[in-house]
Amino acid sequence: MKKFIIVALVLVLFMSMSAAYASEFDDLEPVTIIMADGTAKGAAGNIWAELFADTLATITDYKLKVEYHGNSELGGDLEIIRKMQAGEIDCCDMQSMNAATAIKEVGVFELPLVFAKYKAAQIDKVVKPGSRFFEALNEGFRRAGFELIDYLQGGTYREMSSNFPIQSLEDFRGLKIRTLTSEYQISFWKNLGCEPTPIAFEELYNALKNGVVDAEENAIDTQVNSGFYNVQKFLILTHHSLYGNLLYMTSAKFNSLAPAYQKAIRQAAAKTSKQVQRRLKEISDNAMRVMMGGGVEVIELPVEIIDDMIRATEETSRLIRRNIGDEICDLLIMSLAEAAY
Repeated sequence: MKKFIIVALVLVLFMSMSAAYASEFDDLEPVTIIMADGTAKGAAGNIWAELFADTLATITDYKLKVEYHGNSELGGDLEIIRKMQAGEIDCCDMQSMNAATAIKEVGVFELPLVFAKYKAAQIDKVVKPGSRFFEALNEGFRRAGFELIDYLQGGTYREMSSNFPIQSLEDFRGLKIRTLTSEYQISFWKNLGCEPTPIAFEELYNALKNGVVDAEENAIDTQVNSGFYNVQKFLILTHHSLYGNLLYMTSAKFNSLAPAYQKAIRQAAAKTSKQVQRRLKEISDNAMRVMMGGGVEVIELPVEIIDDMIRATEETSRLIRRNIGDEICDLLIMSLAEAAY
């Protein structure tokens, strides 16, 4: 009898340990998420996407996998958005400029130089999950049929490169600059006196080389990875747009997943964005050193010129507010001011 009791206790203990180590994903059907981006290989968005895919698979015991297509394999950002709306792609990461074509509230990131005077840690308090601003922004995503998962930034920016030096507001006048097709970007550069010219990214190198345009604007690592610095003389630290990446899914795909999978997606995004964020400043600084080593002169604009640029582009701010409303614009500005204290 005593031996029977001991055996029974061992069995109970074994079953308890088995239950403790059982995965919450064991009873779930395997799922694959189709993810895409237009980010160049080695750029921050590409690093984040690959790390997110690997981490999500690990967290879920490889029950929830990501089939990742980077470097515009499934099209550029606008094509990816169209395919997400058609249900052909489930998830993406991209910079805010193009996402604003489908989610109007994302236009708030294009308020001229709105982040330029804040540090990465201060910005994080505003743009990460759990903040009032993030939740308000996600409501806009949901209205458009998407779910915002996370936002990656490290206090680095899209900066301007040029074949002419920029040291005053007057120096912008007449400069032919390649921009995205974003109406906000076009408005911004026009208000500075430039001649903005949308050119396909894959055509930009030759356009710079042949003088079709004098300048362009991109994150510094993108400028290096794409070789633009080889045909440009100056890097101007305009800080005009925060270099951030949105990670979001279609609502249809996200809402179809089991709660455990949804939780895992947010966990993987949070964990990997924190890992990549630590590297963003280093990536940007290393890219700047490559440009300087290639003969590019770096011009850092003083605060007074930044203030001049903000005043000169007030019409762009009014355009954004007309399109998306004052509420989310005011919330961002107020939240940044609060985060600075």
